Amino acid sequence: MACGENGRALAWIQKLNTRWSQKKFIAVSRPWLRFLGWWREPIVLEPFQKQLDEYCHWMRDLRGLTERTIDTERRYVTEFLRWYAVKRRPLSQVRPIDVDRYLAEGGATRWCRISVRDVATSLRAFFRYGALRAREKGRRTPG
Repeated sequence: MACGENGRALAWIQKLNTRWSQKKFIAVSRPWLRFLGWWREPIVLEPFQKQLDEYCHWMRDLRGLTERTIDTERRYVTEFLRWYAVKRRPLSQVRPIDVDRYLAEGGATRWCRISVRDVATSLRAFFRYGALRAREKGRRTPG
């Protein structure tokens, strides 16, 4: 028996990895069902959704950023907004100490230094956009 034949024989004996099969099936079928119009993504309302949507619109239409960049920025800002929403304070009351605590918590538990830098850069851009919008509307910016 050749080495290749032996490997194939052992492949039939191994236990089926159902978790991998399930993930693979979903990964292959979801785009196809989406193409056919049969897959609808669930709509999840995030905290401060309106402000986040306006920011993404500004990045896309006025700054001309790519969809990939916008998705990354949106993910970083959404994670912060979820974290901040637990405090039950309006977005206009975010303080620098809130951002510092969020970055320190993330850096201590799940991010490396480069990720902390990337998140901080995304949050800085988001809050600069908020300050720009506040000036345009004639409101005083917090802080």
